Amino acid sequence: MCALVFGGTLGGTLVFQSGEARADAPAAELHLGYEAPAGCPTRSDFLAALSPRIQASWVEGADTRSFDVRIRREGNAFVGRLVIGEPDQPPNTREIRGATCKAVTMSLVVFVAIALDPATAPRAEEPEVKPQEPAEPPPSPLPPPAPRTRPRKTRASPPRPPPVIWTWSSGVDAVYLRAPEPSWGARVHIELMRSHELDRIAPALRLSWGWADFSTRPEQAGKVSFRLKTARIEAGARAMFGPVRLGAFLGFDGGTMTGVAADLPRFEEIREPWRAWTGSVRAGVSVAPWLALELSGTLVMPFERPRFELQEPVRSAYKAPAVLFEGTAGIVAVARFQ
Repeated sequence: MCALVFGGTLGGTLVFQSGEARADAPAAELHLGYEAPAGCPTRSDFLAALSPRIQASWVEGADTRSFDVRIRREGNAFVGRLVIGEPDQPPNTREIRGATCKAVTMSLVVFVAIALDPATAPRAEEPEVKPQEPAEPPPSPLPPPAPRTRPRKTRASPPRPPPVIWTWSSGVDAVYLRAPEPSWGARVHIELMRSHELDRIAPALRLSWGWADFSTRPEQAGKVSFRLKTARIEAGARAMFGPVRLGAFLGFDGGTMTGVAADLPRFEEIREPWRAWTGSVRAGVSVAPWLALELSGTLVMPFERPRFELQEPVRSAYKAPAVLFEGTAGIVAVARFQ
């Protein structure tokens, strides 16, 4: 499943200007390396956003520094790194993380502008001026010794825990159920997951409702149609590996199974309660910050195996197996909030 993170950006909402940087723009004189994923602002966009924030006099002269900008994607966020290189000096590195590539790029523009501003450069060391020593005053009587006091112990404040992130998802799945007759249907679900920013495994709760249809053809009865309608509650955990999310869940399935023998002269409809344990494994991949695709496999184990019989003469129309297999494929919408 994929997830969406809401967060603030430095300096509010800023808009990049498209197009190539002008040759006479101050930023065009910089030794600037730039690399960013597809969909991010280009190097020309970076220079176009930097030029209004600097003066031409800042980049003229013997400034030999180089600026290397690198942006990469990490999960649903972006990480930007600025390395300022200068001959015979260790590199100066700054890094920032943000929810969007545009916000990270704009922050790096501000970092470069601050580095170029002469007002922020370290001042040259001024020669030390020794003040004149005043004439020695006459010796004064020694004050009485101060009473001894124990230093006050200050408690270090505990580190702030990382913020809790809630992930809400909902989706619809196409269902294949082997009952053992092949049956087809659909299922809708909602899911809530609680995690911290650096967690790899997080607990989750899932609710769903769905149905599946299949049919049998017992002797002297024609076609008998069946529909299984159930609501399901599941608890489990998900493991997150970048855009890929794996999950394992245990749950309870409750509902009804209805059989209809419409081909008999005397129309018969039979309804039986359905209760079962479920065990599921799921795998999803994020295709966008708010959208994911998911596959699942589920074993369904009924408490009691419903059995359907027809009368006159008595004959069996269907008996549920001890274990049913359910497979799903679906699409999921995802939202993340703190």
